[in-house]
Amino acid sequence: MARPTLYDIDHSPWSERARWALDHRGVDYLRKPYAPLVDELGMRLKLGRPAVAVSTPVMFVAGGVLKDSFDIALYAERHGHGTALFPVGRMACMRRYNRRAERLLGPGRMCTVARMLRNPRGLVETLPPELKRLGPLAVWSGRLGARMLVAKYGLDNNDEQLLRERIRHELRLLREDLAAGGGQLCGDTFGYADILMASALAFVQPVADRYIRLGVHERPCWQDPVLADEFADVIKWRDGVYAAHR
Repeated sequence: MARPTLYDIDHSPWSERARWALDHRGVDYLRKPYAPLVDELGMRLKLGRPAVAVSTPVMFVAGGVLKDSFDIALYAERHGHGTALFPVGRMACMRRYNRRAERLLGPGRMCTVARMLRNPRGLVETLPPELKRLGPLAVWSGRLGARMLVAKYGLDNNDEQLLRERIRHELRLLREDLAAGGGQLCGDTFGYADILMASALAFVQPVADRYIRLGVHERPCWQDPVLADEFADVIKWRDGVYAAHR
């Protein structure tokens, strides 16, 4: 059987949680970086949906295509080995945290895109090499990519302070859950819920470059210093999860 092929964006939290699940379970897969501005049309055709926008990660497996990181994690659980990410009886809890992670990531992405649009050098650093070589047009390409995200995910007309309050609410809930569970989510062992919430904190404070490399001008666009300071204990938990399991 051909190796599963994962198309992903290196710095995307959605892609990161899929990779993490596959790596943790020891799944042998081929990874192909995906660049939205360059690869969008080709991926639409590959998926047989030329009029439908592409969201990553996407993984091609024997007999089909997986278009969601949760489904990719379930594939890793079925086809991998080692410590389970979905312990018996914990599926409902895992799905609940999947929804919680989305509620954290959604406004986080909106704030990051807004900061990107104010930071031309950060925009350029997000581009694939072939677009970075365009010189003055590189900034235009970066803005085009950011505007594509705005159109794709409906990010226009969002007040950043209101978005921050939505993120703060989810971080408070996570803090409460960690206190109640003694630093664990969905039971007393590491599982996919921990991956979901640890990776979802990327838009508050990105992880160290040894895990996911960001450009020197790109990194500040991902950071929310106010929330990172207010929830330093939650960030510390995330860093511990990465150190122990990534």
